[in-house]
Amino acid sequence: KRTDVAIADIRRFCLRAIHVLEETIRDSRRSDGLYESYNWVCVGDKEIHIAPVGLMLEGQVAILESNVLCQKEVVELLNALETRQLFVVSEPTRKKVF
Repeated sequence: KRTDVAIADIRRFCLRAIHVLEETIRDSRRSDGLYESYNWVCVGDKEIHIAPVGLMLEGQVAILESNVLCQKEVVELLNALETRQLFVVSEPTRKKVF
């Protein structure tokens, strides 16, 4: 069934969704300065539950690229990355030629 939705309602929904996503990013900051950047989202009838997947390097990059953090927070995250080893080389990187 098709339903008409006012542009103003869509705009309000998008602005609220952005706000919730920004809050989620900020609330995902750990005590060591890194972020639980990937989360499982379980949508129930009346609630949404969010649980961290685990610490990942690419998740820290995603946080940096989100443009949610202020300059001070970016510096803190970069400093925290220096103290943790999130990337371990298990085999040499190979270049793909297309």
